[in-house]
Amino acid sequence: MDSILYANTGSILNLIASYLALIKNYILHYHLTSPGWIIIFSVIRPFLLVPISALAIIIVFTHRPLESVFLINIAAAVSTVTVYSSSKLFSSRLENRWAQNKLLQKIQDYDFETFFLARLSMLFHFDLLSAVAGVTKIPLLTFFTATFWGFFPESIIYGTLSLSVRNTKFFYVLIPVLLLYYTVILLVRKRLNQ
Repeated sequence: MDSILYANTGSILNLIASYLALIKNYILHYHLTSPGWIIIFSVIRPFLLVPISALAIIIVFTHRPLESVFLINIAAAVSTVTVYSSSKLFSSRLENRWAQNKLLQKIQDYDFETFFLARLSMLFHFDLLSAVAGVTKIPLLTFFTATFWGFFPESIIYGTLSLSVRNTKFFYVLIPVLLLYYTVILLVRKRLNQ
């Protein structure tokens, strides 16, 4: 009886794997993860409330590791600009209320460093941090640069995940990368607390 149950479980897993392969082939066939489509989806992603990690995982499964690192980082930066710009449009209405907020004034004093460390630490929600930056007077180029470099280590983790998905031997590379990143996060949090 157990062997029948195991055989059925195996066939269910095979069925799921075959459906996932069909979906992946469909996406690849219609080039839905080409860089152009990724940029377009990155622009509308925040308004659909899709997390950046969902887009990153799609990229990981459909692109080579090095490509996925750069595509994920570019997608994150484009999404950041979208939310930042949208927030900037509405910030003029809130400017009088926000001008007296001491926390926002403190954030504006540090510009690049604050947002770079916030992106690196993953303490703050990705899109919420972009919206806060749009409300402050931080220049777009400064925020874009801080996001690009602050999110880069996370993109490398996704790239390493891409390697380990393609070849299980690379799974052991993922563990030291995660430990190194966790160490960086602890150091950044210590720095932010000062």
